[in-house]
Amino acid sequence: MDALLHAAGATESLALYGREAVKEELRRAVAAGETRAEKLWAAAREALARRFAPTLVHAINGTGVLLHTNLGRAPLADSARAALAEAAAEPEGTASCHCADRSGSLFREFAPNARYGGDRRHG
Repeated sequence: MDALLHAAGATESLALYGREAVKEELRRAVAAGETRAEKLWAAAREALARRFAPTLVHAINGTGVLLHTNLGRAPLADSARAALAEAAAEPEGTASCHCADRSGSLFREFAPNARYGGDRRHG
């Protein structure tokens, strides 16, 4: 393990992911039967990239626009309704964001060590 961690290509992975995470993924690659250093590092880097990939997505919250401008009550012209429908349509190749539900899942993902202040079921 020391030889792998002191190899020339180890510095970047250690700096990005930390020593313990790198060692864990290298151990998993060894447990999977790999013995060559290049293959161990390739497997470990791939696993680390998946493990630490960002999971939050950009979203626009337009609630304030509707509440504070009274647009929610204003009658809309047909052309305005058509423009809203077009703007709200999902671009081709994207998926809906169902991660921000009321159960607090987004809160727990964004602040996993914080106490959830709402429903006591979430700790």
